[in-house]
Amino acid sequence: MSTRSPILAARGLRKTFGGFTAVDVESFEVPRGEVTALIGPNGAGKTTLFDLVSGFVSGDTGTIEFDGRAVQALPAHKRARLGLVRTFQLTRLFNDLDAVDNLLVGTLPAGRIGLAASTLRPFRSRRDLVADRERALAELERVGLTPVAHIPVGKLSGGQRKLVEFARALMAEPTALLLDEPFAGVNPSIREDMMRYVNAFVADGGTVLLVEHDLPRVMQIAQRVVVLDRGAVISTGTPAEVTADQRVIDAYIGKRRA
Repeated sequence: MSTRSPILAARGLRKTFGGFTAVDVESFEVPRGEVTALIGPNGAGKTTLFDLVSGFVSGDTGTIEFDGRAVQALPAHKRARLGLVRTFQLTRLFNDLDAVDNLLVGTLPAGRIGLAASTLRPFRSRRDLVADRERALAELERVGLTPVAHIPVGKLSGGQRKLVEFARALMAEPTALLLDEPFAGVNPSIREDMMRYVNAFVADGGTVLLVEHDLPRVMQIAQRVVVLDRGAVISTGTPAEVTADQRVIDAYIGKRRA
């Protein structure tokens, strides 16, 4: 079990939709500087928990702390400015824009190139735009996408689109990344590349929380695993510990093997 202090922590977090309880988590922590995997059966509440933590959905009750600061009242874009950035299971990209412009769109919420900035400080805005474009090209090179940097992302493969979204998340200079099924639906080569990029981000001091159904990948990449079932955390520990937990076997692993 990790002894590092958590960069992300939730307490008493609850979310209901009508009469259905999607998330009811008493305690949830993500240690800094590691990869934590969130696993569980379909309908366990993993994506809803991601939505709550990242600010795309508001909880009914509970607190969320990021890097020692309460963020449960902050919208998603303000949490992103603090360094808490997420990707999605289904990529959310602008298909008609090329990869570079998709990354540049990701810089707009930070306010560096807004209408006011362009009007009041046009020369600085142009410099910022040039700097952002250079950084976008560098991030695309970082994930091996330089050859397709100027191709509309609607023409890219599913794996390449996931890499574009990953690079766009890196443009926000995150300290913690929430990755929703980053390895799903991509070919083995890109899957291995993505694992390498995730590990490199953590090696540089970042933190990753990911949702993943591929248990062999979880065993490879995660130092810590949190298992969710019916909206509640039923087990937390190393990959070896949670996969040996009978509650996890009954709720998740046994069903997958069957």
